[in-house]
Amino acid sequence: MRVTELADSYVGLQTRFWIDDPKRSDFVKTRSDFVQSVKERCDAEGIDMPYPHTQLLGGIEVEETHAENGTAPADD
Repeated sequence: MRVTELADSYVGLQTRFWIDDPKRSDFVKTRSDFVQSVKERCDAEGIDMPYPHTQLLGGIEVEETHAENGTAPADD
């Protein structure tokens, strides 16, 4: 396994494995089992998966309309 990328919200890893007599279903199951094993090992070692987050700051002003205050607009 090798590190391919260090990003803000993940560490990219690449690995290879060998299947003697591969079929599509064998590959999908083997890959799934491998990913599950890596996740379980990270959990066991106390390695948390990073998640991106965004913080929005600021404010908003809302003007009251005539319909909201119960009055009709004045005729000009």
